[in-house]
This record gives sequence, C-alpha cells and structure tokens, in this order.
Amino acid sequence: MRRILVLASIVASLGAADARPVDAFAAVDDVGGWGPGHVAHDDLMSVAVADHVGGRALRFDLDGRALLWLGTPPADVRWGGAPDDPEQHWRYEDAGGFRCWPAPQSAWKRGDDPMASWPPPPRLDHGVNVCRPLGDALLCEGPVEDSARWRCTGLRFAHVYTRHVGTTRMTVATTMTNTAAHAQRWAIWDATAVAVAATAAADRRPCVLWPMRRGQDSRFVGGAMRQAGQPSVAEDPARGVLRMRTDHPGKVGGDPDRGWLLLHDPVDGVAYIKRFAHDALAWSTMRYPEGGCTVAVCADPRGFVELEVMSPEVDLAPGGSTTMAVTWSACRVDGEPCDVGEHGVTVRPLSARREAGRLRIAGSFGVEQRGVARIRVGDGPAVAEIAATPLAPLVIDLDLADAPGDAVTLDFCGGCLAGARID
Repeated sequence: MRRILVLASIVASLGAADARPVDAFAAVDDVGGWGPGHVAHDDLMSVAVADHVGGRALRFDLDGRALLWLGTPPADVRWGGAPDDPEQHWRYEDAGGFRCWPAPQSAWKRGDDPMASWPPPPRLDHGVNVCRPLGDALLCEGPVEDSARWRCTGLRFAHVYTRHVGTTRMTVATTMTNTAAHAQRWAIWDATAVAVAATAAADRRPCVLWPMRRGQDSRFVGGAMRQAGQPSVAEDPARGVLRMRTDHPGKVGGDPDRGWLLLHDPVDGVAYIKRFAHDALAWSTMRYPEGGCTVAVCADPRGFVELEVMSPEVDLAPGGSTTMAVTWSACRVDGEPCDVGEHGVTVRPLSARREAGRLRIAGSFGVEQRGVARIRVGDGPAVAEIAATPLAPLVIDLDLADAPGDAVTLDFCGGCLAGARID
C-alpha cells in the first residue's frame, strides 16, 4: 500500500499543472496484436500501453504519425515463450516500443549461465502488469522477478504514464523496488525503440543528437563510448551536439551535461525528444552503468534505434526503491535541432540585426503545444505575434520597424523560448 501511495503522489505532482479536459486512458482488448491494454488520445497525440507485455507503451503518435517501432507478435506460440522455453532464454520475442530493465546488463544473469547478458529478465521485460487509470495518468504495476537464472530476483517495476494535457509531452516515471530479503545494487535503464526508415537518401536519413559537454570533459574520447558494432558518431562543435547516424548498426554511450536526447527525421521533419534530469553531483560522485553512461543509442538493422537513459546505480535495501522520470515529446521542425530547452526545440538560434532603419529577426524552432509566440524588443510590448503548433515548424523571419532596445526575446506559453542581442 505504501508504494501505491508513493506512486499516486508522483502522478499528482506530474499532472498538477494540467487542468484542461482530455480523453483519459481507456481499456481496450488489444494493442497491436500484443493483448489487452489502455489507450488515450487527443487532437495532438495518441498513446497505447500493452498491459500484458511489461506495461510497455507501444504507441506514441504525433497527429497519426507513429513514432515507436512495434514488433511483430508471435503467430505460433502464446506470448511468454515457447512451451520448452517459457522464459525466452533462447528465443526472445521483442514487442518494441518502451522497455525498462535493470542495469548493468553485464550483471543480468548468474555467472554459470552461458548467455550472461541476454535475454532480459522475463517478468520485468514482459510480465503481466496490473494497470489502472489515475486521472490523466496510467499506473502499471508489474510482477516480481522470480526467474532463478537472473540475479535481479526480487526486483519489481511500476510505471506511471502521465500525459501533459494540451501538449505533446508525456512523463514516464519508473519506480524500481527491491522486494527480496537481501540488498541489491542496480540502476534503472529506460529504452525506447523509435522507428526509422532506411529507404531515404543517405543525406535524408534520421539521426540521433545529444549535447556536447560544455564544462567538465566527457569520460569518453570524442564524447562517446562505442559499445557494439560499427556505429557512426561524431562531435559537431559548431552546433554543440554529438550526432549519430541511424544507418550504421551499432551502439554508443554518452555522458551529456544537459538532460536531453532526440531523434530527428528529415523526411517529414519530426523530432522525438526525451528529457531527463541531469545531476552534476551524481555524475561526479556516483557510479553509472555501462562504463559511466547516462545515455546510450543503439541503431538496430531491424528498422529502429533505441534511445536510452540510465540512472546512477543505487544500493537498494530490502523494501527500498528508487524512481527515475523521463519526459517524451514530439514536434515538427524544418531542420536538424541543436538544442532543447524548457519551452521547445531550437533549430536555428534567434538572431536580430539593425539594417537601414529596420529590424531583422530570424530563427527556427519546434514547440510542443499550441500557443502564440510573441517577439519583444527590450522591455517593450510585443512587436509581433505568430501562431505556433507542434504540427508545424515555428519559423521566424521578420522585417520590422526599428524599436528601442538592445535585445529581443521570443516568448511562448508563459516562458522565454529564445533570446538574442541585437547586432
């Protein structure tokens, strides 16, 4: 009961700012062929969670555009493994979408197991969850891992999916609880399989971006640690990001000093963003899994790329728990983003210059809710207003009468989306 109350308090804190009515999570008989679940939608986003497959979110759609990769349900066996392999020790059926595991992966199985780091713990990965709506949120409580081959016996996951009403954002708060009689040390490993198409021309294929460190140097040469395959990843100092191509299968890890990771698809201009809390003190003093990674990206030749976020490793006493929250969102942009802020995504930073008695203001952004973007010069009133929506890029290209002031700001939905000095 105590854990349910804690999770309910998380729901309340995450959804407190959203008061407008919206379709709540509703039970359905089937989600993508993977059994019963819950769905919710409005005129921006659709979400679907499969209750009987680990409480996974299998759909997260922007205006009908599916963002997540969905695995093909097995046709010849009931979900849960073949009769002679109920724990999927040899044959793993991947449902896709969101999955959450304990980390590090290298410690999953017991030392005498011939497949020490694969497949995932079965109850945590695809066990039947008990899911129930809580207002604009969905609480999914999973079973306790009891499979003897895995070291994490006694762990249990619960997920709270909280939709931020009127926006494209959804926060996924995962709580890992140790129900065993002995202490355990694990991190939370949040991974989302995002669909990518390999049919576009090489210069039009999706890429994954995350911020280069601005202060203390990365733990890794070039800002990324190559973990598997032959991934293509490089720093772009001019834009302040690391960029990984999705057409080169492989996996890399990173340790950005700001909490965001995104996939950009230039074919239709969609950006899928994951935000998370970056704790500089934890990064400096605590151990992170997989060699010190806070994020990882894995390009899979089956047609998806995993965007992964990891918590620090935590010592869990019997009955102890830890929670990590990651916020997903999506929007359309007219180019490759270079930054993610509290109020939106930056493609081309705001710029302003005076020229022949006129004021030229330019920039390009993506936003995650509908609203009005307002341009102000100095401390004066708005000199321009532009309707903005997540379904189209917010492109600023203004030629205005000059106004007093030495800076411009772009305000959106009660916050500052961008600012710039006037040249």
